Amino acid sequence: MPIRRPKISLRAPWVRGRPDPALDDAPDATPPAQKRTRRAAAAGSKPRRTVKTRLIPHPPEDDDLAAVVRPAAIRVVLVEDVSEVAAHVRELFRQRSQINLLDVVVDSRLAVDRIRELDVDVVIVDTLLQGQVKGPTLIDRIRKAGLPVGIVAVTVPDRPLNRRRAAAVDAVVTMPFGTFDLVRGVADAHGAASARNPMAHARTVAVFASKGGVGTTTIAFNLAASLQATGLRTILVDGSLQFGDLRQLLRIPAHAPSILDLPTDAVRQSDIAGVVFTDTSGIDVLPAPQRPEMAELMTDRDLAAVFDLLRRTYQAIVIDTSSNLGGATLTMLDAADIVLQVVTPDPSTIESARVASQTFAEIGYPPAKLRYLVNRLGTVGGLGPDRMARALGRDPDFTIRSDWQLVTGSNAEGIPFVLARPDAPASVDIRALAERMRAIGAVPAAPAPGRARARVASLVEARRR
Repeated sequence: MPIRRPKISLRAPWVRGRPDPALDDAPDATPPAQKRTRRAAAAGSKPRRTVKTRLIPHPPEDDDLAAVVRPAAIRVVLVEDVSEVAAHVRELFRQRSQINLLDVVVDSRLAVDRIRELDVDVVIVDTLLQGQVKGPTLIDRIRKAGLPVGIVAVTVPDRPLNRRRAAAVDAVVTMPFGTFDLVRGVADAHGAASARNPMAHARTVAVFASKGGVGTTTIAFNLAASLQATGLRTILVDGSLQFGDLRQLLRIPAHAPSILDLPTDAVRQSDIAGVVFTDTSGIDVLPAPQRPEMAELMTDRDLAAVFDLLRRTYQAIVIDTSSNLGGATLTMLDAADIVLQVVTPDPSTIESARVASQTFAEIGYPPAKLRYLVNRLGTVGGLGPDRMARALGRDPDFTIRSDWQLVTGSNAEGIPFVLARPDAPASVDIRALAERMRAIGAVPAAPAPGRARARVASLVEARRR
């Protein structure tokens, strides 16, 4: 006799979390079939009150909510053969920018291949699957395949997982569940998977200066080479989308593909391999568009998707940004774990950096995300360390000693000076910087994607008034 699937209610009468009055008029995530059942039952009994809640993505008000906020979207696949459950999960994830539901796999026999193809972070498996491959068996197959994913098991109270199967999953969500339960389960599973593979975390460093000509491109190039030398798979991104500083420095051919050629909805490493330019030093480079007007074709949303993809392929990402705070630059700074603000020992550069830091504070970037890097330290006629510290309001985090002859000679040949002269003082400083960036652990909390741009727009509007 076939096992009958127990009847379940997809929506709990009380969703755990803080009540949110602002959602009184929010659309209900209950599937249409459940709504019809409720309306029919309402004629004979008093409906139970449902308290609607929402997960506040930014800023977090307590440690529990902060634990599920992540700077990069978590890529999720759901294995589910009941359409009502799948629709319910889709609706719960619909407004969650930090979770990207890639696919719903109905046939559990195809799940392992699909998970491998889509480069998934977390798999949600219904343990009550009725196909040829049952839910618990699928969990075993995923683990035996060696896939580096987190697993969330969906079950019901009267069908708990046994001890062995519970040890194979990273989180368990029991029906009926709400948004908080499901999102928290996905976040816990993702965290557990990352903990099993510490090198899976991509260190993203943006090299930024509010004034041009201070050496950001040279620093980004040599930092990427140093990170690659530490054993991290590294990519260097040309964030100057209009004029492509790295295209000129590395003499990238005009016909070479650019960031525009990267399909933002693709996840295979082969797609990236066909777009990146591999420098003679061994660094992968994602070039800017070939012509200035082509930069307009890259939207901020596309950029966010590109960095989400790069995080899954590389262990270190170095971004050479432009000196403006337009939408593209803010998207790159949002994606970065660390923003290196480059200054040189002259008053005008320091003043522009100080103003930029005030803007970043108003946007909401945490202090741990912003680091000062003094380039060309020891330049004749430049400010000394003490005067620079007073002008910046704090001691700089990193310094690179001045070596004009080494830098200009290496740039003329298009090679990193850290490889040409590893014993030079400037090379030693860059390698020390790379070791610090390599040791980045927990990612500082950052505004949600797009929040920086919205905050800047509101500040501008307030000052106009």
